[in-house]
Amino acid sequence: MKAVQVGEFGVDQIKVVEVADPWPGHGEVLIATGAATINPADFAVTTGAVAARLPWGSAPPYTPGWDLVGRIVATGDGVDPAVVGSRILGFSLWFESLRGTQASLVALPIGNVVPAPDGLPSAQLTTVGLNGLTAWRGLADLKLAAGETLAITGASGSVGGFAVELAAARGFTVIGVVRAEQKQDALELGAAAAVSAAAADLGAAVREIIPGGADALLDTASIAGPALAAIRDGGK
Repeated sequence: MKAVQVGEFGVDQIKVVEVADPWPGHGEVLIATGAATINPADFAVTTGAVAARLPWGSAPPYTPGWDLVGRIVATGDGVDPAVVGSRILGFSLWFESLRGTQASLVALPIGNVVPAPDGLPSAQLTTVGLNGLTAWRGLADLKLAAGETLAITGASGSVGGFAVELAAARGFTVIGVVRAEQKQDALELGAAAAVSAAAADLGAAVREIIPGGADALLDTASIAGPALAAIRDGGK
């Protein structure tokens, strides 16, 4: 099969190579990849920026990739063979397994895949895993109630966009923090208002809309210090 590999750190070291086909182990399925994502996390792996987080004893080459959409072509022991042929969305816990999805065949635990409706395009579906689940978990950790206010930085980005849609659907009032040219995008995703991330005083910009500040902040753009001023005293 073909796989993307990084033998040495550096974007110029990325290669597409022929490697042996994987085979699913106990509780796993083998997936023929239809589409796989390229995320900032993959760039960090490729450049070596997260080398310190790699499992002890691991060694290159590494195949990047967290998400894929494809069809199950084989099953390991303990998995019902009836799932062969099913179209699925899969997610690899990359830092634990080092099983990258940027390959023509990928073996994943059956618990890491879900059915994917045929009517949804593969390229768009692949963004649900790493990006969508990160947004979902961030909102879950904040434990907000319907009607509370939430500022989201990077509100039109890959994680932030999901967060805006999920938060709005849960009844939170969302203030999107984005680049000036992305304000309309944030509003279309469901934000009640949008402010520029380049504002001289980001906290003041949010407080003009929500006196006292937002109940919580989800900082998907890693703005950190300047964004903290958007949160009310005692906020999250």
